[in-house]
Amino acid sequence: DLFDSEDPREREYLKNILHRIYGKIMPLRPYIRKSIMNIFHQYVWETQKHSGVAELLEILGSIINGFALPLKEEHKQFLRKSLM
Repeated sequence: DLFDSEDPREREYLKNILHRIYGKIMPLRPYIRKSIMNIFHQYVWETQKHSGVAELLEILGSIINGFALPLKEEHKQFLRKSLM
C-alpha cells in the first residue's frame, strides 16, 4: 500500500493525486471508497499500524463533504461500514 510510506511528503503527494483522480474519474469512485474502507478495516481489526491513516481520513472527509443530499443508499452504506 502506497499510503503506508514512512515519508510524510510522499503520503501528502499521494493524497493530492488520489483526490484529483476521485474528482475527475467518476467511474473509479466506488472502487476508491471501497479501497479506503478496506484499509480502515485492516487497520482497526488486524494491524493497528498504518502510516497513512491521517491522510486517508482527510480524503474521506473531503469525499463525505461532497455527498449530495439526499444521500444515495450506496453512500449511506459506505458511511456505516467505514465509520463504525
